[in-house]
Amino acid sequence: MKAPTLGALVRCVLLFAGAVAAYEFGLAQPQGQNGKNAGTKGSKPGQSSSLPSNSHSQFSPVQSHWMNSLDRDSEMAQLLTRDSKQGLAELAQLPPGPETVEIFAAVFARWARVPGQASNAATAAYALAPGLSRIAAIQAIDRQWGDTDAKGFLDWTSSIAPRDSEPLRDALIAVAKDQNQPSLAASYLDKLTDVASRNLAISAIAAAQSQSDPATTLDWLDKVALGATYDRSVKAIFDTVAQHDPASGAVLLSKVTDPSALAAATSTIASSWAKSDPQAALAWAQTVTGPNSATALNSIVSTWAQNDLTAAMAYVQNAPDPSVYLPSAPAIAQAIAATDPRAALNWAQNVEGTNGAVALNTILSNWSKSDPAAAMSFMQASPNPAEFLPSAPAIAQAMATTDPQVALSFAQSLPVGAAQNEALNDVLLGLSKSDFSSAWNVAVNLPQGGGRDTVISNLVGLEAANNPAQAVSMLDQLSAGPTQNGATRTVANAWVQKDPQAAAAWMNTLPQGSQRNVAVVELIRSQESIDPAIALQWANTITTETTRNNQITKVLTVWANQNPSAALAAGQSPTLNLTNEQRTVVLQAIAQASPQSK
Repeated sequence: MKAPTLGALVRCVLLFAGAVAAYEFGLAQPQGQNGKNAGTKGSKPGQSSSLPSNSHSQFSPVQSHWMNSLDRDSEMAQLLTRDSKQGLAELAQLPPGPETVEIFAAVFARWARVPGQASNAATAAYALAPGLSRIAAIQAIDRQWGDTDAKGFLDWTSSIAPRDSEPLRDALIAVAKDQNQPSLAASYLDKLTDVASRNLAISAIAAAQSQSDPATTLDWLDKVALGATYDRSVKAIFDTVAQHDPASGAVLLSKVTDPSALAAATSTIASSWAKSDPQAALAWAQTVTGPNSATALNSIVSTWAQNDLTAAMAYVQNAPDPSVYLPSAPAIAQAIAATDPRAALNWAQNVEGTNGAVALNTILSNWSKSDPAAAMSFMQASPNPAEFLPSAPAIAQAMATTDPQVALSFAQSLPVGAAQNEALNDVLLGLSKSDFSSAWNVAVNLPQGGGRDTVISNLVGLEAANNPAQAVSMLDQLSAGPTQNGATRTVANAWVQKDPQAAAAWMNTLPQGSQRNVAVVELIRSQESIDPAIALQWANTITTETTRNNQITKVLTVWANQNPSAALAAGQSPTLNLTNEQRTVVLQAIAQASPQSK
């Protein structure tokens, strides 16, 4: 008797798993206003769609036996080489799970290793449906092909751009980082025209090249990078250089052309240098010209104060113009507060302007972490408690850990406004951990307003994580509008993860409107890849036209990656709430998402 083939084993397992899934699960269809199922063409009233449970991502004994075979990766790679269509079809039958991700990575790596097959493997990997298996396959090919023929790898991926920037972007990053050939990767950058992909590649190339030649990297960045990409890359370079040799980093500052990036790099060099040699750092800072001179000096003093407070304070007091060092006041005050918070507060009260206010509130906030009662008393006894309002939420939050009722009274005594709202929110969230009922009763009896809604919304979120069904009853305490919708989204998101059938049943009880719409979107998001037919029926019930069109298009696009003909038939259904113009857009999206179009 012949041993069963790999395909036969997989098909048998899937038939068994499909039978179990069909028996165990069924997601309710959306109900229309008349209480009937709001399905698309082809569905029957009361018909339900099977939902796989988390347990179905596990492998059966037959599959486990196959996957434990020592030759499985080699055999599948050989099959893909002989008949890629058949091999890919058999791989596609594997259910989702970590073992399948490992299989895809190993098989595609072996396939790419076969002489002359790397481009075929790469083409197939990028055509896979979105998911972890696709990512694993692409990464395996990037490493394998990049290791053996980095130039050939880049030639192939650049031949695809600009139609599809993803392969070239991945190749540039892999060659720069994994193969440590940033110069080769940089020579292909101009072939990448997609801005977002180009920026990711620039960051990766810069990070790799700067390890050996930061000066050349900075010159290159000045030619190819703009805006946030330039700033992030420059920051990464100086973070590294400053740790090892701040003096050399100071020389490199002349190559930074963006003002904001230069200020940040100057501060990084100054702070790092001050840790090892503050006097040398100060001597350098005196040579810095323009606004970055103050930046360097204050960065040095702020760091110095944390290591040698007495010396740093003496330097500032003896400076020709101590006012230059006002930005260092918060750091100095914080260093004083480490041993004597009251002395630090008294010192900071003599510092003028914004820096003094920042210093005061930094000290008081930090003090509240170790002694919230003392910090609260200091604020309450102050001639001008209002200047400490920025610290009030931190004090209330810390006090709530030792005496929630005192913390609540303190928060309620604050002037109405942002500080009180934040303090009440922190206190009640802390109280909810030990006595949720009391926290809830206080929250619902707060005066109407944004602060009350924020607290209730956050408490609903906490309850939803543990008991979404119970959290639903709390939504009625919120006034209709953005806050209630946000809380509804939180509940729906938690419930569809725990029990999509129960969540769907709840959504069928909600009246048509914005609250139901936001809940339905969460259900669609959880089901569009698992059961796009049911997800489409729910999308069709959304009452807001723009949201409905977007969700219908998104579901059909996902479906087209799995089953183009079924997605096309569903998109043509007259029961979809689409205008002719909208339907044309949707059908175009389906065509573009279909694997055949890629």
